[in-house]
Amino acid sequence: MHHFVGCIFIVILLLAANGAQALQLRLGVDPLNDHEIMEKELKPLLDFMSDKYDLEYIPSRATQELLDLAREGKINCAYVSLGYAYLLQQMGFIPLLVSEELVSMALIGKPNYDLAVAKHNSYQKVYYVKNDLFAKFKIHQGENQFRWAAQAEPSMTSENLIFKLLKEPSSIGFVMADEVGLLQKGMRDHLKVYQSEVIGPVYFLVSKKISLQLRQVQEDFLDFHQDFKDPKQVYNYLRIYHFKSAEDRQVDIDKNFKQYLQRYQ
Repeated sequence: MHHFVGCIFIVILLLAANGAQALQLRLGVDPLNDHEIMEKELKPLLDFMSDKYDLEYIPSRATQELLDLAREGKINCAYVSLGYAYLLQQMGFIPLLVSEELVSMALIGKPNYDLAVAKHNSYQKVYYVKNDLFAKFKIHQGENQFRWAAQAEPSMTSENLIFKLLKEPSSIGFVMADEVGLLQKGMRDHLKVYQSEVIGPVYFLVSKKISLQLRQVQEDFLDFHQDFKDPKQVYNYLRIYHFKSAEDRQVDIDKNFKQYLQRYQ
């Protein structure tokens, strides 16, 4: 009898282990950077989770593509910045982790010119990354609230934007502040941060459809981040952001930014 009970217990354990292995996690990220770069950045996470989950990185190249993937269930978890986190939460995604670091938006350009003149010069260009929701909000705010005259020009990536600023004599542009810090010193010396504004943290969210495994997924991903080491500084994304549990399971957002994001819902 004891032998039979022991066998049943082993079978239950095996089934539980297989269930964890069978859980499919389809991971999305902000479509701000080149999707191939992000795949390389996320490799340690994908490798670490391979023993626990069927985890796959699903790239997206545009804001609407990421949101459509979430609505259609083609991604069920995501690492995203504040604007995308809010929109995913509106679709039923649940924040499990939140970064200890706060992301900031910087308005940068060449040194030694009058920013007020630049903003109100109709021949002036102000660049922004086309899939960066907060940068688009700042452009919208500048045009409507502050009556900027500068021409808003989208750029595919922050790297493209920075090279445009270095090449052109007096353009300005919105980029994530930490990306300025990652530039080589020779490039930083030719740029100046004119304004900086805190946006908020990065979130890891999962779909409510996997709610039965929420606690386990949270623990496993938190364990990865707490144990991750990168002594050779190869992985910028995973090295910059350190995560903790999102205890209140809510995405906090400024009311003006929230109002702007209604157009994507």
